[in-house]
Amino acid sequence: MYTDNRTNFLGTSRTLGTLNWQEIIAECAIQKIKWHFNPPAAPWYGDWWERMIYIIKQLLRKVGRACVTYEEMVTLLCECESVVNGRPLTYLYDDPNELRAIKPSDFIQDIKGNETVDLKIVDTKHLRK
Repeated sequence: MYTDNRTNFLGTSRTLGTLNWQEIIAECAIQKIKWHFNPPAAPWYGDWWERMIYIIKQLLRKVGRACVTYEEMVTLLCECESVVNGRPLTYLYDDPNELRAIKPSDFIQDIKGNETVDLKIVDTKHLRK
């Protein structure tokens, strides 16, 4: 886990360090959390994950100060996830003959894009996949 060097993260790290990780690993089939802290007074250190946090906050601000239900909040976060995973990881060229830029969603989704799937093309083979 990579975080900044704030007191709540330091306290959580200390608390998690007191747990019996051998028993947790045996019961839950998870690995022990390895915590990596930014250097003190270095807010620029977590560049890539800080950018992801900024994008999510920016998207959530567009909703405004709306009071949403749990289901609406889950929907909003799923939409934000779709936007973040739909961004290109490489430079976009103007030339249509260039290769298509890869996106994180190319690695994690079978259905490309963030649009709703046409129900006419959904069959049992597609649902099983």
